[in-house]
This record gives sequence, C-alpha cells and structure tokens, in this order.
Amino acid sequence: MCNDTAFITAILETAELSGIKVILSFHDFEKTSEEVVIIDRLIRAQDLGAHIAKAAVMPNNHRDIIVLLNTTIKAKAEALQIPIVKMSMGKLGIVTRIVGGLFGSDITFAIGKISSSPGQIPIGELRKAMAIIY
Repeated sequence: MCNDTAFITAILETAELSGIKVILSFHDFEKTSEEVVIIDRLIRAQDLGAHIAKAAVMPNNHRDIIVLLNTTIKAKAEALQIPIVKMSMGKLGIVTRIVGGLFGSDITFAIGKISSSPGQIPIGELRKAMAIIY
C-alpha cells in the first residue's frame, strides 16, 4: 500500500457509506519480500479496515513460491480475521493462482477480457485447472 493512512481511511469510509467492500493490496513487481514483511502488510490492511487483504509478489526462483504459500498459511492461521488474496505473479507464479486456496487464499484473479497482472490465466482455463484440484 503506497497511499497514506488518511487517504485509505477516506476511501474506506466512502466505500462503507455505499455498501462497497474494499480490497487493500500490496504489489511488488520486482521480488518476493521476506515472510514477515508480507504478513505485516496484510496485517496493516486489516488494521486499516480492509474487507480483504491482498499481496501479489514477483517470484525470482522456486523458493519465492514456497515463501508466498507459507506466508499464506501463517497469515490465515495466526494473524488475520479477514479474507486474504495471495499470489505470485509472472509465469513462475501461475501455480499459486491455481492452488492458492489449498494454502488459505480465499480468492484468485483471472483474465476476463484483458490481463491486469503478469501471470493471470484466462478464466476458462483457470476454472478447468481448479476443477481438477478442488
């Protein structure tokens, strides 16, 4: 979250008046931070009043995928009381978009008409993959 607290609070208050749920998200298009950094960002989103906390990070190796999935388990079990969305981006991160729910991610994102993030899967293909796993 790169916006200041006052801005986020104003958005949340306006959304609340309109009955709109808010996802506060953290994206890192370059790397996967250490577990504590990712979890702290999710906790901050929750503390600010988000309805859903999201983290999307860029894996640079297979270890980064494990870090992301492990933080998903920890955040869900130990730190957060709101739904979470966790994924790694890019080609290497595609697996996290498909199996994230097995590790505690409550939703994922897919391509409807155009991609909004590297590694997103067309919704039809994602549904097929998820049907096999779930």
